[in-house]
Amino acid sequence: MNSTYLRAAAATLLAGTGLVVLTATDGSASAARQNHVLTVSVRTVGSSQLGDRYLVESDKVTRNGKTIGYTANSCTFDFAAGLAHCLVTMARPQGQLRAKVTVNAETNQIQGRVVGGTGAYRGATGTVTGGNGPQPGTQVITLRWQD
Repeated sequence: MNSTYLRAAAATLLAGTGLVVLTATDGSASAARQNHVLTVSVRTVGSSQLGDRYLVESDKVTRNGKTIGYTANSCTFDFAAGLAHCLVTMARPQGQLRAKVTVNAETNQIQGRVVGGTGAYRGATGTVTGGNGPQPGTQVITLRWQD
């Protein structure tokens, strides 16, 4: 991670509105991989279904009431399994964090993995978990990654 990026933060949302958690370390230069965790709240800005199996969506990502970024999501639905498979990109001033996630339509549980990024998130790998948040229409999403 570039040392000029201090306290990098990122979050991901899947289908719908949600909440994600992230706490990041400073970007000190080191050969060792650094661990990060993030939690944020996500609200849908716009959504469009394309055909009967695809959805594209944009979300506003907030943490502690402040906007920290936006997501762009594309999902494919597997109706037989009750799952949505989504590629999520969260844009922040420090770069973009990408994740591939699966959303269970019945339980609203989210599982997936961080698959990379740009800028401060280049080389990121890790996991994504989540579920319903404390407020209607929100989800709690936790991202854990190393860079």
